[in-house]
Amino acid sequence: VKVGISPFGIWRPGTPSSIAGFDQYAKLYADAKLWLNEGWVDYFAPQLYWPIAQEKQSYPVLMNWWASENAKQRHLWIGNIPSRVVGEKKWPLKEIADQIELTRKQGTTTGNIHFSAKPILNNGGGLADAFAKIYPEPALIPPSPWLSKDIPPTPEVIRSGDLLVVSVDPKSIRRLWLTMTVDGKPIHRMLGVANPSIAVFIPKDATDVRVRSIDRYAAVSK
Repeated sequence: VKVGISPFGIWRPGTPSSIAGFDQYAKLYADAKLWLNEGWVDYFAPQLYWPIAQEKQSYPVLMNWWASENAKQRHLWIGNIPSRVVGEKKWPLKEIADQIELTRKQGTTTGNIHFSAKPILNNGGGLADAFAKIYPEPALIPPSPWLSKDIPPTPEVIRSGDLLVVSVDPKSIRRLWLTMTVDGKPIHRMLGVANPSIAVFIPKDATDVRVRSIDRYAAVSK
């Protein structure tokens, strides 16, 4: 089980110097900076629910500051609020897209957590359409080497025409994801301990099929 938290996006006003707003340390008695500094979480998602151009609560300034405090290199997934696209404040859709792009360019942040799922599922303000372009392929959670340094077993693969049978030793692993690349296109499947074998149909003319197993810590096999 991975343990994480999504704290208020400002640790204390004046940190960094240009930032103003609610003081979670003094008002919520939450020292989120300490938790991140000490690596007491597996993932950390500060709620940066402000526009990029809002100087006193600047999205990029706060994102970079939290990244600088991630001394133990835990998963830093920025908290975003696409709900504002359909809310009363009515953010432009481009604001969310630009925030995601800034997160990707930051270098040490490895993803975003969006609140909430409802407007995305309902395609409010065109969110689902935009996300389909922003996230064109399935994504796997990055590895958590502080939880386990083990490498999962290499799966056994047997191919017959358009049928690919993949299996692993059920005694060697308790949970496993399977990631496949068929001619450069990713396919993800789940292998459970009760079902250590899976058959997947692939195009008969597929020339480049690669298979890897991934354990619960997101470590990837050879």
